Amino acid sequence: MTRYLGRKIRMAKKIERQAHSIFVVGKPEPHPRPRRGMYGNFYTPQTIWFQKVRQCALARLPKPPFAGPVVVIIKFIFEIKKSTPKDAVWMDKRPDLDNLEKTVLDALTASGWWDDDSQVVVIESSKRWCNFAA
Repeated sequence: MTRYLGRKIRMAKKIERQAHSIFVVGKPEPHPRPRRGMYGNFYTPQTIWFQKVRQCALARLPKPPFAGPVVVIIKFIFEIKKSTPKDAVWMDKRPDLDNLEKTVLDALTASGWWDDDSQVVVIESSKRWCNFAA
């Protein structure tokens, strides 16, 4: 008689965790909207910020590229303006956070960190003020 009843079989899948980081110096810019070219084709203008993120991402390219679900943590730090209160921490002004995220994700996709940014399942991002002079 086999004592298989009530027994649960658990398959443990090995989850590989890797941590990679890049630091990009410059003023974060939002992702521009697609434009229509002279002959009717669409293109997305590339900003200086996009080029900087892509250049830094290429320098820290993971080998092999990420496969499967990816978690991304992004922190945008802006220089505090004179008109901003001194105790302000969170930047609640333009540019919009989702447009800043899109620039970073597209730059990482273009540099080959993963096949498609649809692999990103969790994004933790923030915009903060920082006094660089202090």
